[in-house]
Amino acid sequence: MKKGEIALGKESVIYNNQMNLVALKGFNSVEIDLFYTLCSQVKSKGAQDITISFEKLKDLSDYRSADKARFINDLRKTNRKLLSLSFTLENENKIVDFVLFPTFEIDLDQEVLTVAVNSRFEFLFNEIVGGFTILELSQLTQLESRYSKALYRLLKQWRSVGFKQYELNELRDLLDVPVSYRLDQFTVRVLDAATKELKKNNFFHDLKYEKVKKGQGNRVVAIKFYFKKEALKGTFDNSGNFIPFDLDKQIPKKKGKQTVRKERLPDWAKEGQKNKPDKQLSEKEQAEFRERLAQIRNM
Repeated sequence: MKKGEIALGKESVIYNNQMNLVALKGFNSVEIDLFYTLCSQVKSKGAQDITISFEKLKDLSDYRSADKARFINDLRKTNRKLLSLSFTLENENKIVDFVLFPTFEIDLDQEVLTVAVNSRFEFLFNEIVGGFTILELSQLTQLESRYSKALYRLLKQWRSVGFKQYELNELRDLLDVPVSYRLDQFTVRVLDAATKELKKNNFFHDLKYEKVKKGQGNRVVAIKFYFKKEALKGTFDNSGNFIPFDLDKQIPKKKGKQTVRKERLPDWAKEGQKNKPDKQLSEKEQAEFRERLAQIRNM
């Protein structure tokens, strides 16, 4: 593997970029870890029920308390907050709000959790065509602050670009920052603290940010992040779905021709250009995506 390229471990989390538009309002650090652990387990599983043991959940989410009652309570709190979230898909004609995990069953005797993704929106985890985000569960759970975790998942969407600018109010909302925080509090308690923790763990090389100012009085209107871009290695299957290379096992040989690719920085992503979609779809992929949207509209 060449310098600047990255391979992924088996517990990576892969999802459609639309998931990054949802702020995990009111989630604490433990609940964020549990949520993304569930996301790592439902990928490529369709809408079928997935049963996970308490032991495995604790291991993957780096859950540190041995108190069973506390763990069950944390699971229930995570589910209640998921139910309160507004997962939304919209186009010019329709806005659809939905529950991501309509099945969330805790078996106290067997000590297992059974979940299933909403069948109408399973494509968020199962049809990764075009724009998608990949993050490492083991990295996410290492982070202590919920702000660090939130910023980590946002910036991982732009890992192959190396920079991203957010409007100030948009970033505050996505990081779930209290409305009462003044700009100086937001800077010290959120931006400085989160970037410091991310740099300490070396999850983004040369990470830094700057405040974008505009108008009279140099009013801060946006925050722009910079970091060393990564080349993500993987393969695309016959359906156009991206399959990352695993660190933990060899990639099995598959029948049929496959193209091995790595992400490259597109022309539009050069410094000074506006942000655009991660990847242009082929005509066939566009047709498949339009067909999928048509199915949603007709449901």
